[in-house]
Amino acid sequence: MTTSLYLRDLIAQTLGEVCQVYPNEAPELAEYPYAVFNVQTLTGDEIPKAGYLEVNVWDYYDTHSRAETILDKIEAKIKNNYFASDRVAFRAFYGTRQHVEDADKNIKRIQEKFIIRWNERGGNEQ
Repeated sequence: MTTSLYLRDLIAQTLGEVCQVYPNEAPELAEYPYAVFNVQTLTGDEIPKAGYLEVNVWDYYDTHSRAETILDKIEAKIKNNYFASDRVAFRAFYGTRQHVEDADKNIKRIQEKFIIRWNERGGNEQ
């Protein structure tokens, strides 16, 4: 596996302790509420690498309260904390949060982008 896949798995494991989470996109029949995340790289060969961890919490509800609560828990879990596996480690820092409107007023989506730094650990398998 590549470093990006190890990072994805570690983030999924970490966020999965808070809520149902999917990398990149949720399955069509995913049950609300859930979170979807992706990592956007900012830099090239620097170590540790840097980028954004974008987390979107989706809910089908009449208010944003459940989605906000989940995102608050995600933020409390990862902000300024260090997470490591035998292959990769990351640390996330607060970024920006916003509500994202949907055509269906019952679908609530809140997005937060964290600044993230990560590095490889152990073997150099690519």
